[in-house]
Amino acid sequence: MKKVTTKIIAGIAAATMVMGLCACGNGGAKTAEDQIKEGVENLVDDLQKELSEAVDEITDAVDEIKEEVPTTGMVNPMTEMTEEELTSATSVDLPVPEGATDAHWFKYDLGNGNVLAEVQFVYEGYSITYRGQMTNVTNIADAEDISGMYLADNATRVETTVSGRNAYVNTDDSMGYIEFLDVVPGVLYCLDVASPVSADELVYLAEKTFVCMQGED
Repeated sequence: MKKVTTKIIAGIAAATMVMGLCACGNGGAKTAEDQIKEGVENLVDDLQKELSEAVDEITDAVDEIKEEVPTTGMVNPMTEMTEEELTSATSVDLPVPEGATDAHWFKYDLGNGNVLAEVQFVYEGYSITYRGQMTNVTNIADAEDISGMYLADNATRVETTVSGRNAYVNTDDSMGYIEFLDVVPGVLYCLDVASPVSADELVYLAEKTFVCMQGED
């Protein structure tokens, strides 16, 4: 591309010089016009060749990049499995409440050996995503946000509890989620609803869904 730019500058300079010569006398006007025309035609031919070569270079570079990037065998970070398989793979049990429908369980490979468990289901008219991840955090305020949701700037955050566990409810006008921590055995949970929902509704849904992995409280 640098060569193309150089050609353009050189062509403009040449044309300017010829036009200057043309202005020096009428007798040579026709010759000067012919020279300008010839120079422009040569410049266009050179530019077309340079652009063609530049396009070929870019195409070759793109092809080389494509060859270096694998297109098959890539790991899908999201894997659907049964509830039992998910518990075995993530050490997190995510049962759904009685009466829930259309349940699907997934494992997310987050890299560096980190995994996230998820189940999606419908319950009492709500489309719910429920997530769990093993953690060493002991304070919900210090926990990582595993919701994957992006709320509006005017979203509210309210401290509450879920079955005696410290929790935070986060909502805006269009969606919301509740996050809570079961310190023993060390599982961070998040339940979200991608539709307008109140804090009270999220607490209700979380308490209906949560089952302590250590058995009855």
